[in-house]
Amino acid sequence: MNQLPKLLVTIPDEHRKDAMGCAGHPIVKTPNLDALAARGAAEDAGLPGASLRAIAKASYDESRTGFSKYHDGGSKTGAFMVRWGKWKYLHYAGLRPQLFDLAGDPHEQADRAADGENDREAKAALAEGERRPRAICDPEEVNARAFADQRCRIEELGGEEACRTAYVFNHTPAPSKQDKLREGPALRPLPRGMPLPRVAGGRAAP
Repeated sequence: MNQLPKLLVTIPDEHRKDAMGCAGHPIVKTPNLDALAARGAAEDAGLPGASLRAIAKASYDESRTGFSKYHDGGSKTGAFMVRWGKWKYLHYAGLRPQLFDLAGDPHEQADRAADGENDREAKAALAEGERRPRAICDPEEVNARAFADQRCRIEELGGEEACRTAYVFNHTPAPSKQDKLREGPALRPLPRGMPLPRVAGGRAAP
């Protein structure tokens, strides 16, 4: 089957499909999602590509690249993962990669990256794993941009000290509880001594 050069999937965190204004919910207001839904309904017919359901039901395409990128507030660097065939390769900007043979090691207990010098199969997989994410993006550039954006956000919130002493929520409070939480102490302050990532020379520095 034909593979699209780019595919963007938007998944709101902890959001049910019926909790949208365009889905008829009587309370929830989602103007941005409603606008996307309205535009998509009008434009979908003329778009190229295939339904995700059709892709999911089709036989597995060994050549297709599965790709994901992850940056977290406490991470020293970004993680870029590609999956093809039986291989899973993880690229960490500024750090050594990881390689897993999911057919023989489905629980990812043995990092095959260390075998690259002595094992021809692992060496070839490492080279392919290095190539595939770079066909999608420049991991170092994306990583540096993510940490630069994070630094800007920290400054917008008042700097590192303000972020360290801000209260941390492990969930999004319901609207009925938000006013009460604003009246007094929330859950807990961010632990002092927890380092915030910095950017140095395009890489995250401890």
